[in-house]
Amino acid sequence: MASISGQSTSNIDNVDGFFTTQGGSGTASLSPTLTIVGTPFGGNVTISNFSSYTNPNWQVEVFVGATRIVSNAQVARSLASDQLTDFLSWSDTSALTGVRTVKVRAQTFGDFVQSAEVTGTYSKQVVSNTYMRIRGVTAAGADSSNRLGMRNVRFFEGTSQSGTQWASGNMTSNTNPTSNGVTLSQGHLYSTTYDAYKAMDGSGSQAWLLGASTANNWWQCQFTGTVPTIKSFLILMTSNADTSYIRLQGSNTGSFSGEETDYGVYNIPNNNTTTNIG
Repeated sequence: MASISGQSTSNIDNVDGFFTTQGGSGTASLSPTLTIVGTPFGGNVTISNFSSYTNPNWQVEVFVGATRIVSNAQVARSLASDQLTDFLSWSDTSALTGVRTVKVRAQTFGDFVQSAEVTGTYSKQVVSNTYMRIRGVTAAGADSSNRLGMRNVRFFEGTSQSGTQWASGNMTSNTNPTSNGVTLSQGHLYSTTYDAYKAMDGSGSQAWLLGASTANNWWQCQFTGTVPTIKSFLILMTSNADTSYIRLQGSNTGSFSGEETDYGVYNIPNNNTTTNIG
């Protein structure tokens, strides 16, 4: 079937779910290969064979069983040189339990037909650690010396920034008020003006790791009493930050020498606006 009502099937394949690839003249795009990571707040997928595409577009949906919990429009894309990159992410606030199935199609510029559907799975993680650490990383997730600059960081026991907030109030030092139940620190201190608690003091100042190295480009929150289960968080990255990617890690010892749990990489725009995760 080469045409419908005089229109080439290559131009209308997969319109309203109608597929015409059997005998049509369209060229199907290469199917993607996937690396999927589940996080406590959602998930992300990296297109492993990204270099095989020319100006690609992606269609991504997430399901629990037959129920779609993330639509294609809810999947965040990252850009490089005005083109989509290999990294896509989403928030997963669904109360449904069970394995998540990610469905992905690719379409390369110049091809008229999407690729075959490729699926992968992930499970949501549970975050309940004494120490939570934010590292500055590259888009690929590698440790980076591109400095962090954060004006506000808060963790929540409920999804969508609800429930009990940590810290419950604004900090006046890295340890006070003690009633807030947290102690803050960071791997590099350029000046007390930019100390760790500035990311939780509510004043508009910032924790800024000016001069950080790849090894010490991190900010940390220790829960000193009750260890909460974290289901969402927010972060405001300032324009002084050199990175727009962070890695979230948790540890019960504070060592971060291999015993830590990795909770994923997040794209956080360094434009002085708050990003809500989970």
